[in-house]
Amino acid sequence: MTTTLHLSLTHLDNKDTYVRMLFIDFSSAFNTIIPQHLIEKLSLLGLNTSLCNWILDFLTDFLTGRPHNAQFEPLVELNVDKTKEMVVDFRKEQSDHSPLFIDGSPVEIVKSTKFLGVHLAENFT
Repeated sequence: MTTTLHLSLTHLDNKDTYVRMLFIDFSSAFNTIIPQHLIEKLSLLGLNTSLCNWILDFLTDFLTGRPHNAQFEPLVELNVDKTKEMVVDFRKEQSDHSPLFIDGSPVEIVKSTKFLGVHLAENFT
């Protein structure tokens, strides 16, 4: 987050510039996890077998409602409804910014948003 803010502020130091920030939301994040692969990696890291089994149960039964032997496919879907754009524009003569479109839907331009637990406003407060 600090890198993003630093790069944005550095860019805004240039004359007659603005920043368009896109905050992307992915739906079904847990569908991207293949529990068996995760458990293998956690075991290699030395995690207790009982804990690995609990995590496997949690991911397969609680989150997905699928049995252990179900086929999991990595799937990432962009959630356009929750994806937001924030324009930071300190120019004296600001102009309207055309909305971005994803799959034919406009991305909402917001004056503030919460990103990784940090509240950001278009004036960087």
